[in-house]
Amino acid sequence: MLVCEYTGMKVQEAKPLIRTKLLELGHGVIYSEPEIKVVSRSGDECVVALIDQWSFGLGTRLPWYNQFLVESLSDSTLYMAYYTVAHLLQNGDFYGSDTSTIKPEQLADENHLTFCIYNHTALLQKHHWPRGFRTNGHIMLNSEKMSKSTGNFITLRQAIKKFSVDAIRFSLADVGDGMDDTNFVFEMANAALDLKLPFDEVEVLTENVDLIKRQLGLKYLKVLSARVDGAASRAGTHSVLLIQNLPSPGNPTAIFLSW
Repeated sequence: MLVCEYTGMKVQEAKPLIRTKLLELGHGVIYSEPEIKVVSRSGDECVVALIDQWSFGLGTRLPWYNQFLVESLSDSTLYMAYYTVAHLLQNGDFYGSDTSTIKPEQLADENHLTFCIYNHTALLQKHHWPRGFRTNGHIMLNSEKMSKSTGNFITLRQAIKKFSVDAIRFSLADVGDGMDDTNFVFEMANAALDLKLPFDEVEVLTENVDLIKRQLGLKYLKVLSARVDGAASRAGTHSVLLIQNLPSPGNPTAIFLSW
């Protein structure tokens, strides 16, 4: 800096001092703005932070202690079971007689999974405990985290209109396995739309499975004839029916099954 009492200071040193002085003199105001574009759940870009919003003040209050809200993680992992006894709690009192031996610092890594386990084991008998959990990473859309706040999302209705139901099923069969991030890619859905076949080409498909796998980027691929009874039901949800190019009676020629 080259002027006033800030002469010789670095910019990062002078900025907070200048900010404070401007506020003290009434020449500046504090305001906030988002670092990135924010999109609402309705798909609209947010440009103003409204203070009087309908969502403020939401939360479930304990029926017997209205001054306390139900902790959000507990609420989202056990509220289903709560409603089975809610009618008993609404008209009565509930008192705890012991002190937890768990210290707050022991819960630094709390999440939905551990809270769900804690709540079920503490409140329910063993035969009511969850028998298993299926976990996954982020839900990705075109290799970026799917998030309504950033606008990177697509609804089921929009996806069906854009790609068709079969193309979506085809793409979902290849979104990822195990702990991998689930990644829905538009290119895969578009590839499924392009797979339209004339009559009697199941044999051709079967002979070229390796080529098809490479072209579509699939790990596994199986071709079934849709004319065989029960083929569609055996394929299950991870399949797509290939529509014929030429109008003809009967079922589509083949089913692609990816798993």
